[in-house]
Amino acid sequence: VGGRRESLKRTGIATRKKLGIRFYRIAAYCDADHAPRDVDALAASDVAKRLVLVMERDIADWVLRKSFEEALAANDHDGRFAADTKTILDHMTARPLKKGDCVTITHVPQSGIECIVCDTAPAAVKNLPFAHVVWNVYMGPRGVSTELRTGLGSELKAD
Repeated sequence: VGGRRESLKRTGIATRKKLGIRFYRIAAYCDADHAPRDVDALAASDVAKRLVLVMERDIADWVLRKSFEEALAANDHDGRFAADTKTILDHMTARPLKKGDCVTITHVPQSGIECIVCDTAPAAVKNLPFAHVVWNVYMGPRGVSTELRTGLGSELKAD
């Protein structure tokens, strides 16, 4: 993560569904030494963390783009991160995703995010507030689904 070797632990897993259709499985990971106690703290934390999405079906580039644009807009009301959103979505939708393809989104502490689609070179956005918006898409109160939020934090240990 960010050029450093990090030990990550899984915080939970979930499946993204819409209208009963399974689109991808997603797993969340964070720095094993600094694991937050709950999903809100995980979303807000500036520690090494990662989301791994594995496609459950072929997904057209325009479907993926529309879905992410809507989710990011729900967490960026002012449109402050339009350029950053475009950078990540252009990378994610450079080609249609096929069943089994993997998208990895990594939070790089004190920097921003990196996105890798399959085995491509990473696209990086060095903007911490935008990285927070991305994590809120999955774990925040205006995330894409309660099931994702709950699942991605299901393995955290609250005291």
